[in-house]
Amino acid sequence: MSAKKLSVQEKKQNELKELFLKEQSPLIDFSDPCLRTFLPVLLQDHTTGKDIIWATDPPPELGVGFADEIALEQLDKVQLVPRVQKRLADQKKRTSKKAEVFTPTWVCKKMADIAEKDLVGKDWKKYINKTCLEVTCGEAPFLTSRYDTTTGQMIAVPDRIGLLDRKLNVLAEQFHDYDMWMCWAISAYASTYGYEWQGDNLLLARCNLFLTLIENFRYRFDAEKLEIGFMPIFLDCIADTISWNVWQMDGLKKTVPGTDIPCKIKDWKAYKEVLFKDVGEDN
Repeated sequence: MSAKKLSVQEKKQNELKELFLKEQSPLIDFSDPCLRTFLPVLLQDHTTGKDIIWATDPPPELGVGFADEIALEQLDKVQLVPRVQKRLADQKKRTSKKAEVFTPTWVCKKMADIAEKDLVGKDWKKYINKTCLEVTCGEAPFLTSRYDTTTGQMIAVPDRIGLLDRKLNVLAEQFHDYDMWMCWAISAYASTYGYEWQGDNLLLARCNLFLTLIENFRYRFDAEKLEIGFMPIFLDCIADTISWNVWQMDGLKKTVPGTDIPCKIKDWKAYKEVLFKDVGEDN
């Protein structure tokens, strides 16, 4: 086969991939009423007291820059999608300009298997409360695998392999009533951390963790229970925990990207704010 024919064939394959991605349902739907309600919380940056910033090349039609905050109304003007649903040209551009490379789900599974090896078979409460951190987390595939990072296919709740997914699966084995499950779900989220430089990725990561909670609840229990009176308080608690635990940071300087402001997180066990640069290996 000639180089010219191969090039044409590759072009055709890319066109088919683009068509497939275009026809896919959104993996994160920002118009979803439940997610929409808690987006103001998920956009918060607790270090600056403002909202997270783009810290990347924002969509040009927004007319904003690197240091500008991601505003809720901007999400109505542009379609913010995970990397796997971006145009192939945009994926390559982010790889070359931002060194953005996502780990395939099967690799995440193997690494998560190793990470939890010493915890399997031990006290389930210690398992839930064990602190885990995904560095430069992107869309947080090591924490929750809602979708395959290479194909974009949704993954069924019981088949997910992220570290948070595994904690929620353990809770499902322990509790069949939703009230105790909800109490311990808060603990699972409080012990799960991640940080990311680019603001759009960070927001997607936070949404993935939030939607993971919703999808687990609907899978484990009667979906109608989402309408119960205290559910908004519970979801607000989860969203607030996520906004503290999955934060925006320059991993080398441990500061807000583009600044010298040291990042702070929440130590939920001591229930106090701490600078991440002061957190030791034993925390």
